[in-house]
Amino acid sequence: MLTCFSILFALSSIGPAEAGPKRPLTFLVDDRLSEGPVENFTDLAVDPFKVASLLSPIEPPPAPAPVAPAEAVSTATPDGEPAPSLAPPPPPTPATGDLLIPNERSYSATVAVNGLVVGMLGPYTDGALHNLASGTYTVSFTHTSGYTYTETIATTQITGPLIPGGRGAAAALPSAAPEDAK
Repeated sequence: MLTCFSILFALSSIGPAEAGPKRPLTFLVDDRLSEGPVENFTDLAVDPFKVASLLSPIEPPPAPAPVAPAEAVSTATPDGEPAPSLAPPPPPTPATGDLLIPNERSYSATVAVNGLVVGMLGPYTDGALHNLASGTYTVSFTHTSGYTYTETIATTQITGPLIPGGRGAAAALPSAAPEDAK
């Protein structure tokens, strides 16, 4: 009988998978994390304001996809003749982007981008390098356990704060003042 209740108790805590931060949200804002051009690192090995000038992509950003003929816009000439199809121009590739670096392991990691050691990234934490030239970069992780691996990451456009994170994450937090309390 006790075994049945134990199994039911254990299974009741299993819920659907939800997207979100990779670690507990007890402390969403951590003042020890870096801010600015190099975000969410604990120990920096480089000047954060010089990182963008020290790094260049190993591959340029991919060219914009050409517009398929079915998506082309057709117009008529004043004579009623169909005009040649004019495809809208592809969106321009931004000159700079943000390199989002996720540490998906339970150990802190020393992060190097294209061989340049940037700093230490905590466990289950996303770090970011802002305003880098758009393209693809090689990111190496050396964990405190000794495990080392390398990933190739392309730049993106980050629009919000990294959570959990430094003081920038505070903007995404709900108000601490309860509105219903009187």
